[in-house]
Amino acid sequence: MKRTARTLGITPERFAVERMKPCAACAKEATQETPNTGLTDPTTGQFAGTVCLSCAKGFAFLGKDPERLANLLALFGHRLT
Repeated sequence: MKRTARTLGITPERFAVERMKPCAACAKEATQETPNTGLTDPTTGQFAGTVCLSCAKGFAFLGKDPERLANLLALFGHRLT
């Protein structure tokens, strides 16, 4: 966990707290058995928050590309704010 926190640019203590918060994308509750994973902003490299494994995989399948995600949402008529 220390190495992951260092990679994210935050302290291990903060990461321990952040990974137990609900998923930032779908609000699924984290558990001790399934804690969330940390994400960095692909454009800045800064810590962006934590998401569940399902949301992390979805973002990874999109190449961690915010524009690609926006294009996909546009297909369904959603707008990013």
